[in-house]
Amino acid sequence: MLEWEDRPSRGWMFTMGTNGSKGWIGKFWGELDYIIMSMSTSIFIGVEGFFGLKIYNPKTDMTSLLGYGTKVGIEYY
Repeated sequence: MLEWEDRPSRGWMFTMGTNGSKGWIGKFWGELDYIIMSMSTSIFIGVEGFFGLKIYNPKTDMTSLLGYGTKVGIEYY
């Protein structure tokens, strides 16, 4: 049985760029592109050209990314 499940990223994001400074708190989808992994799974791309650090906290199961991206496209809800 195939079942579709929405699993957006959650947290906070702050960007500075040619469109000024923007900040979001909540749920996000990438809107630049997507990759189909299987009939029921797709990955939505929200940042291209990322260079930086990935920090994972096993106590909270939270991941933080600090760095630079050449292009950011986020759908916020």
